[in-house]
Amino acid sequence: MSALMISVIEWNTGQSFHSKNLAASYFNIPYSLVTRSIKKKEEVITERGKKLRFTLGGSTRSRSVVHKPKTDDGETLNFGKHKRVQMRDIPTQYLKWAYDNVSRCPKCVENELIKRNELLNR
Repeated sequence: MSALMISVIEWNTGQSFHSKNLAASYFNIPYSLVTRSIKKKEEVITERGKKLRFTLGGSTRSRSVVHKPKTDDGETLNFGKHKRVQMRDIPTQYLKWAYDNVSRCPKCVENELIKRNELLNR
């Protein structure tokens, strides 16, 4: 039986994370914006003008979830701050983060990390 974990859900994108820190890191926003949105039950606006709304929920997941992770072309991501950016142009650190923290992570992330010798070929 797995322990109940807190999940942080961003309602506009449908993404959930297993911590406020991961949500803040993923959206490249201050932790305080995630916390304020949860506490005040309201949308927050990022410096770039993007509206986000976070809530807490119970979850047995141990990884963050992107509900529509499949890419259309296999060469770009369709989520996050590198949405529609060619895989070759995405920093290795971000690809590793996505691979380790996003369930249903697109296969192109794993393939790119293997290409960069960051993962052993499985």
